[in-house]
Amino acid sequence: MTRLALTVCAAGLVLMLAACSEKPQTAGTPKQDQQAYAGTGVVVFTAPGWTPGDKTSWASAQKARQQYGQNEYSRTTAVSAVMAPAVPAVPSAKPSTN
Repeated sequence: MTRLALTVCAAGLVLMLAACSEKPQTAGTPKQDQQAYAGTGVVVFTAPGWTPGDKTSWASAQKARQQYGQNEYSRTTAVSAVMAPAVPAVPSAKPSTN
């Protein structure tokens, strides 16, 4: 009986330890053997105006993306200028005497 209990406890311990382990998630990790400006080689991921492998065009594309795409201040001022409603004329407070 004690041998059966010991076997069950050992099996339970092995199952609990196996449940606590985590497998490494390496399926989607990018290659680290090349520079970021080298690109992926996939045309879909290539922005217009950027030449893969050219560091200066990559830097200018990053700067433009940061300035125009991720800068909330410049985006909100541009949108507010375009979408600002026309201010209606305020009527005078005096009633007309006609």
